[in-house]
Amino acid sequence: MKKLIVITIFLPLIALANNNPDIRAINQQELPLHFVEPKITPPGLTSGTVVVRWQNTGDKDIVAYQVEFLRYNPWNQIIEPINTFTEIQTIESKENGKSQWTINYSPNTWITVFYISKIRFADDTIVTAKSDYIISKIAKYLNIQSNDVKKFEKILKTKQDSSASQ
Repeated sequence: MKKLIVITIFLPLIALANNNPDIRAINQQELPLHFVEPKITPPGLTSGTVVVRWQNTGDKDIVAYQVEFLRYNPWNQIIEPINTFTEIQTIESKENGKSQWTINYSPNTWITVFYISKIRFADDTIVTAKSDYIISKIAKYLNIQSNDVKKFEKILKTKQDSSASQ
């Protein structure tokens, strides 16, 4: 009987200690800013700093970009709030560098997916992410069946509409 009580007490502690959410970057060929080797340091229980290397693979200088972080629990439900960061910095053509952001996540975060949602170039052109591509990658990462993809389209469309009004 005592062993059963000890196991019951320590199982939640083990689950919390092993909370190290997976993080994945979605890079789009059409957008020249690409992320490589994303990491969350330290992998805390409620927040962490995302450290990522990036490279501007294009021929134009970038003056600003927006990154969106979507977090999902083990049941593929999005965890609010969605973290959005806008970076205003000049990234020259073919330049490599490193960025970091502090994001919040709950103890039941299973996977964090992030991507460039907008880029502004030095010539004032703005390009945005292709939502179909983002949705297909999220569905692949979460192993979502095709009939469930519609709800993710709705979530992403709602998010894009709200960020467009900001």
